[in-house]
Amino acid sequence: MAKTDKDRPSHVPAENEYHHFHWTLAAALIGIIAAIYLFVSVNG
Repeated sequence: MAKTDKDRPSHVPAENEYHHFHWTLAAALIGIIAAIYLFVSVNG
């Protein structure tokens, strides 16, 4: 997990600190897995 005590720039509000698994990471992982699956199924 990310450390919560690191310094952040003054222009970045505290709400921008993500301490959980972000939904964009989940979407990216799903997209990568789908692309690999399609690549393997077409070329396999």
